[in-house]
Amino acid sequence: MMTFVIILLILISIAALISAAYYETPYLKPLVDKWLNKGHGSKDEAPLCNFPTSDDANGQMMRNILQLLNEKQLYLNSSLTTSDVAKELGLHRNQISACCNSQNLRFPQIVNTYRVNYAKRMMRQHPHMKLNIIISESGFANETSFYRTFKTICGMTPAEWRAKKH
Repeated sequence: MMTFVIILLILISIAALISAAYYETPYLKPLVDKWLNKGHGSKDEAPLCNFPTSDDANGQMMRNILQLLNEKQLYLNSSLTTSDVAKELGLHRNQISACCNSQNLRFPQIVNTYRVNYAKRMMRQHPHMKLNIIISESGFANETSFYRTFKTICGMTPAEWRAKKH
């Protein structure tokens, strides 16, 4: 019985700390929201990306891939591979690559577009959040990759994008 009380007190203390951090530290709010499965990427939000797809079987497979990325936010995993997506869909990784190629897309291009759009959403929703937190939360493995990809997709640096007050 005593062990149960101690565990209960510890859980209450942790909840109080999280609550305090949530309301008093702006950059922790999205992290806590994510941990609690609310806020970023909820199923009520619009999809981060809408790539054009054909009406054939490859187009349907691509729509399945995009739906999976939208719903499960697999792109937030910095080490995401075609094999991971294929496993989720019950396919072989070569089928994922062939599908992307048939739609004139590359898998890394799709994933990085999701990541950049997620980063832009975070910058819009939390303008004072430090960029290094946004980078790691968006699924990028490092800052260099983030800056290069952001500039390629958006045509400007993250600082320039933020300055335009998107």
